[in-house]
Amino acid sequence: MSSARNNLKQKAQLYYEAGAKRVRNITYGVLVLLTIILVPVLLTVWGFVAMFSVIILNLLLFYMTKFMIKKNPKGNVAFSELKGFKQFIKVAEINKLKMLITENPSYFETTMGYALAFGLFDKWASKFDALHVPPPNWYSSSSNRALTMHSFSNSFANSMSSAKTTMVSSPKSSGSSGGGSSGGGFGGGGGGSW
Repeated sequence: MSSARNNLKQKAQLYYEAGAKRVRNITYGVLVLLTIILVPVLLTVWGFVAMFSVIILNLLLFYMTKFMIKKNPKGNVAFSELKGFKQFIKVAEINKLKMLITENPSYFETTMGYALAFGLFDKWASKFDALHVPPPNWYSSSSNRALTMHSFSNSFANSMSSAKTTMVSSPKSSGSSGGGSSGGGFGGGGGGSW
């Protein structure tokens, strides 16, 4: 997971301004320096209220600077397309989906990853269930009943939740002279917030 996270961060840099991260890091440094300098001065001149006000203001600014990493034009286009597709998943009508399935019978399979990432997988799968689209043939269930899109979405969501829990709770093992492996965590993002 660690190498996958690093790989994702590397690939995401393509969508951000090159100097934006450096400017953000400089801003972090300036805020820390200002806090170190101003807190003792304000404490001696104006007292605790002024000191706490500056600390709270700097913490707020410190939090806000994480949003300073600016997307480049390519990143803005990708972001707009993803927002648009997320909205489409929410409001897509059955007739439009019928047309898309006619053009591409594996449309659900090619788009389900996006729906999962947006947290709309159940809603997306239920729309295809209403169209009587069969679940992907690569997925099998341990239950003996026929796999419908509804049962597929529940089973798949449970499998993903279980995998996430396993990845998060797997402890890192320390290396030894005979070898060893490193565990990993789940999460992380790439190159800033979208």
